Amino acid sequence: MASNLPSERKVRPASLDIDLAVFLNAHWVYLKKFGIEVRASYDFELLASICSDLPNKGMITSIFDPALSDVMPNVGLWLGGYDEDGKLVHVQALRCDNLDWCSLADWWRVNFKRIYRCPMSANQHDVADRISGKVVYQGDFWIDRSIARAQLSPVLGRLAMGIVLSRWAPDFVYGLVVQRLARTGFALNGGYRQQAPYAIDWGTPDAPYERTDYIVYNSYADLVDLVATPLEELF
Repeated sequence: MASNLPSERKVRPASLDIDLAVFLNAHWVYLKKFGIEVRASYDFELLASICSDLPNKGMITSIFDPALSDVMPNVGLWLGGYDEDGKLVHVQALRCDNLDWCSLADWWRVNFKRIYRCPMSANQHDVADRISGKVVYQGDFWIDRSIARAQLSPVLGRLAMGIVLSRWAPDFVYGLVVQRLARTGFALNGGYRQQAPYAIDWGTPDAPYERTDYIVYNSYADLVDLVATPLEELF
């Protein structure tokens, strides 16, 4: 396994609890101004059924699908955003896995083979070879068109970063973003500090499938730095 990216020296600042409380509260309050309430759930069977009915969303990702993966409350949760009428206008999901025994790239290969019954192509960005430890995946991000113009995606993304840090204090959190969005700064505005192009080729050796996803990621130090950012720089 390749050496880890430099997040192993996890230093917890004395002000972290206060920084987190201020950060999370500011994001809750900001969303409330737009009539949005965000609730956490551990029911991934519900999320799977919801995703299939959301416009322009598509099926739940396999890593969160309870039919394919075990997602216990200590491992994952998903966030639902509801408007003042109780309509679901946002979802995203989070999952934390212990990758002390392998790199993220190794974990991708093992799970791809387990779920799809075949090996995946070897083309991956080397960042994935250097991410390990306690690793959180953020995915299945969807926002309804009714609130899209309010530019709330960055706020919802950063809110998840605060929840990730508070709940798991991971070595890394990462996501996969299509090239078009990555180049607009979508993930960077949503709380990520680092990104790299061409993260992974989801094809198989017999059926190559080119994906231009970027991998976006934060180390523990990046998360700590994010929640300590002055609020006037975030809103």
